[in-house]
Order: sequence, then structure tokens, then C-alpha cells
Amino acid sequence: MQSMTIRFGIVGDGPRAAEALVELAAGLLRARGPIIDPVFFSTYAGLLAGCSAGLCDAVWAPPLVAQELRFTDMRTPVAVVAREGGAFYYSALVVGADSRGRAPGLHELRGKRVAWVSPRSAAGYVVPCLQLRALGYEPDTYFGSQQFYFTHERALRALELGDADVAATYAHIGRHGLVRLTHAREARIVMTAGPIPGDLVLARESVEPALGRALIGSVFDEGGPLARVTGARSFQRVPERHFRAIERWSGLANAIGVLPPPRAVAHDVMVAG
Repeated sequence: MQSMTIRFGIVGDGPRAAEALVELAAGLLRARGPIIDPVFFSTYAGLLAGCSAGLCDAVWAPPLVAQELRFTDMRTPVAVVAREGGAFYYSALVVGADSRGRAPGLHELRGKRVAWVSPRSAAGYVVPCLQLRALGYEPDTYFGSQQFYFTHERALRALELGDADVAATYAHIGRHGLVRLTHAREARIVMTAGPIPGDLVLARESVEPALGRALIGSVFDEGGPLARVTGARSFQRVPERHFRAIERWSGLANAIGVLPPPRAVAHDVMVAG
């Protein structure tokens, strides 16, 4: 019987995301699952628009984007991404490895240039903004400048190149209860916030059974492309409490206007096929 081909949407830099999806596709084939036809987007807004335009059959979505997709036909949960520490992760504000002495405190970041990921990124913008406000720091007035880079890789690259003084990214709780930056080992943590429910794989209803059977329980090499680019260790079934946690963060963000309102945007397809 011929395998199903699934147009699989993901946000990321083309070459790095492609390398990760090659590993994922190989794992699906070993599990006699569907074939992946990747569709890459450069922003989360582009991913949302691409789903609305019917460009994808399944997507890898961060939690707040997954919440928006629940109101579309791309709403069927397939799996939750498990990283180090399980299906929940954290946000971290980090400074570069060349910072001297101790890591600066939040009170020392006044006027600094901050690199965010996306207005829809939980770890890369929304959750740290909520935490900063709870601590009495208003990001719009406290930082000297703010810029969105649309992927974690680009935000951390801005920090490395000196285009930003501080960046927001994701982090994990390690074996001894310590927050770890497995994808940015040289960066130094200033603040953490969370826990945040992990990314989800969502699909159209007709696609979910075949994709779910192949994904659930899949384990990936810690040093492989998928782990390096996304932090993924495996995929697990989605517990109901996962959506309750996403709704909580989404509600907090919407209450104070941190999240952008859903709206039509350009497709923003970066690479397809």
C-alpha cells in the first residue's frame, strides 16, 4: 500500500529546519508512517496564514500558535513535543558568553537592546514579558530597543554578533532541577519564567491517525539535527491539562494586550518542497 504524503509546516531557517525534518521523515519511514513534504515558514504569522490557505496538512506549532489553530480545521492534536525535562519547558532571558564576572541582574538591563523571537512566541516574548511586568519592569519603557528576529536561532545569533545585549529563548529543567540552555550553552541566564506547555504537532482530522501512530513514542538522538534545532527528544500523547495550561498563558497575555490579535497576514512561505 502506498504511503500517505503529508505537507508538514514548520517555522525555521531553511537549511537547519530542513536538516531536522530529514531526521523526522526518516523516523516516520522506519515506523511505516507517512512521507513528509516540508513547507517552511519564516514567521509564526506566516504559518498561521499558510494553514488558512490550505498549504499544510499538519504543522509543528508553539503553544500560543497552537491555541490559535484550535479554531481552524488544523485543530486535531497529534502529539506534544517532549524535550529535556518532559512536555513543559521554560523561558530564559540570556546575555552573551563574553559578559564579565557574574550575570547581570534585571535592574542592570535598563536601556539595553533586547532580541525577541516573535509576538506569538511563548518563551521568546510573551512569557518573559508577563514575568517582567509582574516584577515591575515594563519592557516597552525599560529596554532601550526591542526587535523581533522570528526564530530562536536568529535571536541568539543577534546576541552573538553584538546586535543585541540580551535575548529571550527557551530553556529546560535538567536532571538536578537546574535550568539548562542545551542549544545555547555559552549564554548566561539572567531570568527564567514558566513552566510553559510544550510545542504541539497538529493536523487535519483525516491525517491524524497515520501521523500519530508513527510519531508517538519516537525517540531522537540527543546530538542529532532535530534535538539541536528544536530541542525535541520524543513525541508523547497530548494530555488535556496541556491545553488548560496553554489557555492560561493565552488568557494572561490577552488580558494585558501582549499577544497580537488574530488577523489575515501574508503567507510568508520561505521554502517549500
